[in-house]
Amino acid sequence: MRLGLLQDPAVIDRQIAKEVAEAEARRKRAQAPTVKTEAETKAEEALTAKDREAITAKAKAAHKPRIRPLTEAKAIETGANFISETFLFAVGISVIIFEQWRSRRKEKNRHEDVTDKLEMLETKLSALEAELAAEKGKQTPEPSIKTEGSKTTKDQDSKASSNASPKESSERQK
Repeated sequence: MRLGLLQDPAVIDRQIAKEVAEAEARRKRAQAPTVKTEAETKAEEALTAKDREAITAKAKAAHKPRIRPLTEAKAIETGANFISETFLFAVGISVIIFEQWRSRRKEKNRHEDVTDKLEMLETKLSALEAELAAEKGKQTPEPSIKTEGSKTTKDQDSKASSNASPKESSERQK
C-alpha cells in the first residue's frame, strides 16, 4: 500500500462513506424481523426448482471475489520474495534440526561413556572382592579359647600380665 493514498482526501472520504454505509446496513439488518411472514412463505413455496437454483447461483456469484491480474514486474517481485523467504525458512529449519541431532548425539555419547565407566568400575570391584576373599581364605584364624562371655583367654591374660606393672598384676590375680 502506498503512503500517498493514505493522505489523499478523496480516498479518505470514500473510505469514510463506505464505513458509514456498512454501519447503516448492519443497523438495518438488526432491525429486520427474523421470522418469515405468510406472504414470504407462500412465495417461497411457489418457486420452482429452477428458480431456486437460479437464486442460489446469483448469490454465489455475488460473493465471488474479483481477482485482478498482476503486472509482470509485480509477479516477478512477489515470486522472488516467496523464493527468498522459503530459502531462509528452509535454512532456519535445517539449522534447528541439525542442532537437535547434534545435542542428542552428544548426550548419547556421554551416556555411553558413563555406562562404560560404570561397567569398568563394577568389574574392578568384583575383582577386588574376589582378591579380598582369596586373602581371607589364605589367612588361618588363630584358635582362641574363650571362657564365659566377656572373660579373656588364658593367653591374653598372660600377655596382659607381662605388659602390666607388678601392682596391676597383683590386683588382677585377686
